[in-house]
Amino acid sequence: TYGLLRLFWSRGLLDDTLELDIPFIAFAAGLHDLGRSVLAPSIANPTGALTPAEQQVFETHTVLGAAILSAIELPHFTDSRIYQYGWEICLQHHERWDGRGYPQHLKGDKIAPYIQVVSLADVYDEMRAPHPGCGSFSHKKALEMISSGRRGAFSPQMLDCFLSVMNEENAAFFYSQKPASQSNCETSSVEEPTS
Repeated sequence: TYGLLRLFWSRGLLDDTLELDIPFIAFAAGLHDLGRSVLAPSIANPTGALTPAEQQVFETHTVLGAAILSAIELPHFTDSRIYQYGWEICLQHHERWDGRGYPQHLKGDKIAPYIQVVSLADVYDEMRAPHPGCGSFSHKKALEMISSGRRGAFSPQMLDCFLSVMNEENAAFFYSQKPASQSNCETSSVEEPTS
């Protein structure tokens, strides 16, 4: 996430985000799914499609993550950059550019550009991570799925920039993932990950 944030910042796509804040945002990005830690494992880390009721519960992890951070009682913690960025990332990393995300249904420029970058990195990470029964999606397949299935989820400018810079070399640099398993995932009809 740090490498992507720096790249987007260097291209002027993070608005008024200060360069000095990039390490804080990258660190806070690691907290994005904090709320999943208090959900039932079968919902927090599903092995298949969730029912509509389970999906509703899953979506609460955004609010729960922000609430967990708010409940931390450390001197000056809520004044820290880690808290401020972490709270926003926990709450908003599933918002969509077209307004169909959750939990606040923010739309367009209401979503901070750095949160869009964190969300793009999260989607890519999820697709490259091993999936039960079929290994992980290849770099090429992950980009195809993001390109075809995520229009509307991200700013067109952000998405185009991400797709243009995420070649194999940059992906290897930004992510220290093992090569994708060449298994059923390459041709699988598995839906995009929930998170």
